[in-house]
Amino acid sequence: LRKHHVPETACAQVAKSVEDIGKKIIQEHLNGSGDKTCMSALQEFQSNSRYERYVEDHLSYVEPETVVVGCKDTGKQDSYQYIPLKSQLRHLASLPQLHSCIFEDEGETSSKITDVFDGTAHSQRKKNTLYLAISYDDFEVANPLGSAAGVHKLAALHFSLLNVPVEHRSKVDSIHLLVLSLSSVVAEYGWSVVLKRLLDDLKELYTTGMKVNMHGKMVTVYAELLFLPCDNLAVHNIAGFVANFSSAKHPCRFCLASPEEFQDKFTEDDFVQRTSDVYQKQLQQVEDSSFQAEVISETGVKCRCVFSELPYFNVTCSFPPDIGHDLLEGVVPYTLSLVLNKIVCVKKYISLAELNELLSAFPWDGRENRPMPIRQVKGRIRIRQSASQSWVLLRYLPLLLGHYIPLDCLEWSLLTNLCCIVERTFARSFSRGDVEFLKFKVADWLQDLRCAFPDFRLKPKFHYMTHYGSQILKHGPLRYCWTMRFESKYSFLKGTIKESKNFRNIARTVSRKHQLHMAFAIHSSSYLCSAGVQDFKFMDEWAFPTWIGDKLQNEGYEIGHRAQIDGICYVTGDVVLLSGPDDEDYSFGRICAVCVRRGSLSFIVRVMTSEYDGMTNSYEVSPTSEVLTAARASLRDLCPLHTVTMESGRCVVVLNYHV
Repeated sequence: LRKHHVPETACAQVAKSVEDIGKKIIQEHLNGSGDKTCMSALQEFQSNSRYERYVEDHLSYVEPETVVVGCKDTGKQDSYQYIPLKSQLRHLASLPQLHSCIFEDEGETSSKITDVFDGTAHSQRKKNTLYLAISYDDFEVANPLGSAAGVHKLAALHFSLLNVPVEHRSKVDSIHLLVLSLSSVVAEYGWSVVLKRLLDDLKELYTTGMKVNMHGKMVTVYAELLFLPCDNLAVHNIAGFVANFSSAKHPCRFCLASPEEFQDKFTEDDFVQRTSDVYQKQLQQVEDSSFQAEVISETGVKCRCVFSELPYFNVTCSFPPDIGHDLLEGVVPYTLSLVLNKIVCVKKYISLAELNELLSAFPWDGRENRPMPIRQVKGRIRIRQSASQSWVLLRYLPLLLGHYIPLDCLEWSLLTNLCCIVERTFARSFSRGDVEFLKFKVADWLQDLRCAFPDFRLKPKFHYMTHYGSQILKHGPLRYCWTMRFESKYSFLKGTIKESKNFRNIARTVSRKHQLHMAFAIHSSSYLCSAGVQDFKFMDEWAFPTWIGDKLQNEGYEIGHRAQIDGICYVTGDVVLLSGPDDEDYSFGRICAVCVRRGSLSFIVRVMTSEYDGMTNSYEVSPTSEVLTAARASLRDLCPLHTVTMESGRCVVVLNYHV
């Protein structure tokens, strides 16, 4: 594999799959159930056709179905690929690792909002029911600037199973393909035609359910669609709202605000909300009116949502905001451009060359997406970064430039307050007080933004921030409703097209290869459950104090400097959050060693005190003499943090999100 330049991660996955298959073959022969030798069994993979036949016969493979929707004048059929939802859910519900999430009663309720089921819109959770989130988006598989742009553009619907624990829900293999079609087919025939098979399955799964084998007993399992995480354009297209955000009179799907009201009203209570009754009344006006264009313009409702056929579906509660597109691809780059133009080009606190030099010399953590150099276009700074790069740039820019900026700089306070808003919006847990504080911060920040830049017109993405508080109460933490993980799936699909080099019936090719991959993924012993500690690197004996090393080894610990678990990598020198916040201060610990005992991960940490610096939106940490052993499960937050040593010798930490 390495000879043919296969990536290390792919080599590891292949080795793990071969190991799983080998164990199964050996076990079958030990039990006397096999009639082939291991070598002859592996001959099943000597050709592509044999490989596909083996997957279809032995693994949880679901064959994509070609659904014909029409025919062109040339005789060529228009079709799309549908991967039957019932078949996919039956395989998933049969997995032993999911039985506790489906068939057992709910655990104790918490006063904190930590998941979608803590939201008021989804709090009535039922036993023996699978809950789905379905995402839709279009993606280009050819060069978007080339001659084939738009010709092979695909529309894809994926679903994620919300019964799966949060730590496994965002894995790419936890996202399943439902519908794959050329975007031109969707545009010509409409959603009601393309989604008919899916809607029929959803109706049947809600009313009669399906039979699933659980420990030899047939149990009826139901399924229900909770919400659709999509970007704004996709949401408005599939939900039936107007999608022209620049000229629409009411471009918000949550309320009836106009673009003029965006400029001087900054709290949700200032607007008339789109409740279910308001929406149904407006929809009836659109359907009954003989002057539809005028009514559509006045209401912002274009047509009935195709998912309204489901008896339980509520359009006004089923399309949460996508904070990835709203903030990281909208509000953050716009605001960074405004602020940097002011402090670099107008007030000249620092030059653009000096800023880029600081970005280049900064000790970035290799696990983060390093921002690109900032450039000027026609004399103005334009932030052109990916979503993840914008997030990293926003978090560390106050640390880079804080000591260049006067304390009374209004534009700088806008930047640090935006950092606070983004940190809190991306939090994994909320109290009622946290939600109210976020509402207040958003309203205050939008008002300050208008005061600092009166000529800048707030776009719809800025207005959507006013709804984040109520949407968190409805849907839980918004980071669990965004589309970023679904977009990672598109990278896999694009890679499949690149490898196949085949654009004939592209939807069929991609969907079939995807299902072959998913059959192997579901068959893996670590699917939807923790694979345990991986990539553990032992520490040299001389690198650790003798008295601590002897004590831990006597207690059965293995001591290392690196380990990975559930996709999170820990390395000596990282900082973990031990406790807090307490009066805005946290207790951190620098990892001195990574320890494993009986499959559980712990850390030897040196405790560090912290002090918050509002100018740089960071925590200055100071090591103490206290050294302790901290179990991973006892940490205040599981994500490790990167420490930065400043020129003054101060050691600082920047949080990824509010904890």
